[in-house]
Amino acid sequence: MATCQKKILVDVDTGVDDAQALMMVLASSHVEVLGITCVAGNTGIDNVLTNTLTTLRVMNKLQVPVYRGCQKPLVYEQDDDASFHHGKNGLGGFQDEHPPDMKLLKKQHAASAIVDIVNAHPGEITLVALAPLTNIAVALQLDPTLGSKLKEVVIMGGNLLACGNYGLVAEFNFGFDPEAANVTLSRIGCPVTLVPYETCKNEMQLPWDWYDQLVSMDSSRGKFHRDIDQQPTQRKRIKLKLPKYYSCDPAAMAIVIDAEVMTSYREVYSTVELRGEHSRGCLIIDEHEKLGRKPNVKIATSLNTQKIKVLFENMVK
Repeated sequence: MATCQKKILVDVDTGVDDAQALMMVLASSHVEVLGITCVAGNTGIDNVLTNTLTTLRVMNKLQVPVYRGCQKPLVYEQDDDASFHHGKNGLGGFQDEHPPDMKLLKKQHAASAIVDIVNAHPGEITLVALAPLTNIAVALQLDPTLGSKLKEVVIMGGNLLACGNYGLVAEFNFGFDPEAANVTLSRIGCPVTLVPYETCKNEMQLPWDWYDQLVSMDSSRGKFHRDIDQQPTQRKRIKLKLPKYYSCDPAAMAIVIDAEVMTSYREVYSTVELRGEHSRGCLIIDEHEKLGRKPNVKIATSLNTQKIKVLFENMVK
């Protein structure tokens, strides 16, 4: 008997780690990607769209619908993105010799597409959020009952220890649009798994010798991955002198593909700080239940790195 495919929607701001996550899931035979919604974040929205279509072309999956979404945060427009890490075009400076036709983009706005696709498959869809949550917050405004029709949401975002990578203490996706993160956590109302920055950084921990073998894979996918990840990896390996390799968005996607990748978690009530002078965008965890509210998230705290290795290896074959 054939195994039913898991249905997902993916929201991205396609920089290098989003591209890795897309490659990972598109290489999986038991997950069906119903659509990809794009939002500004790691780079501007036009680059995000181009990078997403480029990744789909490399994976021979250009039939997957791609939607243009929000080009700035809900309230405060940000002056900076993550080009210092992902390169000036968000994809490590990769220039596609066979650029995809932008006419492939769907005309419907991403937030509206999220609403329509979820309503067409009530109770079946896992929404995978790898970017600032602007599109999702807007979708919740369009349909406040959206969460009740989702199976679950998996978010790469937030932080456990106020050791973020954006501003002083925030993780990038939440710090780029704190209002959207706050709205999403408070209104989504379905099972939510958060994969925070520190878990990705501290738990993935893939050896550099294994990574070197991964990027030596002589396939079209392998070459593409090597080209786009060269700049971020040099930063991690040479400038930051990290002892091992990690990448955030693939960690979240790995949990979607194989639930056993998440080996431990905490169930807590969490919200997002909006007004702190230094802590705006920081994930607030009510560890001691002082707010008297029921847990609204599972926060992943440890990962099975062996399973993540297999998923990485499969995506470049």
